[in-house]
Amino acid sequence: MALRTPWLMTCLALSAPALAQDDADAPSEAPEAPADEPEAPAEPEAPADPEPPAEPEPPAEPEPAPAAEPSLAGEDQAQPVPLPPDPGPTRVPMVRPPAEPDWTLDPYGELRAELSIARLDHLDARVPQSPTLTLGLSRALLGIDGTLADRLSVRVALWAGLDPVVAADGTGPTPSLVLHEAWARVEFGQFGSLVAGHQAMPFALGLEYGAADGFYFPGAVAFLDLSTRTGVVPMLQNALAYQLDLPAQVELDVALGQPVEGSPEFEPWIADVAGRVRFHPDDLPVAAGVSGLLKSRPDGHSNGAWHAYAGAFLEPASLRVLGELLGTAGDGHDALGFGLDVAATADLGLGPAQGVTGLFRLERWDPSRAAILDQSWSAALGATLDLDTGASDRPASIGLLYELAVPMDAALAIEHDVTVQVRAAF
Repeated sequence: MALRTPWLMTCLALSAPALAQDDADAPSEAPEAPADEPEAPAEPEAPADPEPPAEPEPPAEPEPAPAAEPSLAGEDQAQPVPLPPDPGPTRVPMVRPPAEPDWTLDPYGELRAELSIARLDHLDARVPQSPTLTLGLSRALLGIDGTLADRLSVRVALWAGLDPVVAADGTGPTPSLVLHEAWARVEFGQFGSLVAGHQAMPFALGLEYGAADGFYFPGAVAFLDLSTRTGVVPMLQNALAYQLDLPAQVELDVALGQPVEGSPEFEPWIADVAGRVRFHPDDLPVAAGVSGLLKSRPDGHSNGAWHAYAGAFLEPASLRVLGELLGTAGDGHDALGFGLDVAATADLGLGPAQGVTGLFRLERWDPSRAAILDQSWSAALGATLDLDTGASDRPASIGLLYELAVPMDAALAIEHDVTVQVRAAF
């Protein structure tokens, strides 16, 4: 036994490195150390590269609780009491303001008072040449414009003073109280409108001539147009009129009327027919129109009248120029006349004085071309001063007018008239 021991030790010593290498390469578990021998400490491993922190995951949504299964309890278990239905939001009643009336009434009025001085020139010394002085009230007008419905309007006006309707027979104005206008208008949209009542016939210039923004000449009848002052047509009649706006800004008016009872031209059951076509464009400073009038008489005869006018309205100094022709035919009274009117307004802005308007008119009238030396010339020159009273959008005015009438017959007198007139409106 003594000889074998060194050889065994030698073999174990030579095989120990190979076994150690095999143990390091083999993946198998190392043999357990004896319980009584302490384990050798493990060699520290090289630290690995730090990994980036992972992004936090969003919190998971809570899962809905499972629906409760219907109870299988017996009928003796108490049933839940159903809740009343939701009444919804409380409704507060709306308080509406009182509705405005569909109708409106707008009163208006005008007052004209004048002082006139007239003088006649005559070759005969027996004719008094001293001037006559007259203080008069040529117009006291009170009216109402009303809108009764969406398409229905009315106007009623009384005129107290010198009535040119009664004066159409040439005897001169007479004091009176008359119904100036009383009519009702029904509008049919694009199909025109119908006007019935006491109104101006659609002939010549009518009431538009003497408007405050037209050719307002101070005087008792100076503000009336040529056809009315010469007695060719009464200023107002009881009539039924139809008005229509045509394309290209053309207006058409036709009427069937009768002169006022009490006037020289009144005849029962006899009617006058009038028609007028006007061109008043909004984008052009011009205006034109033609009109005709047919008068029927009980004896079967009829006479007519025609009128044509053209005007221009220029912005510089608010210059207005108007020319007109008037003629009649029938019953041996073929009359012919013409008129030229010029007006210009300048703004003042001096306290209550708003503006001043200068006026000029030249007319020639021949009531019968068959007669000799019955025609006459007349001229008028005047001015009006507009005053702001602060009480109305229609200012007051003071006017001064000089008129000259020259007959062709040298045996007749030349008339001079000077008029100062005060006008107020509301």
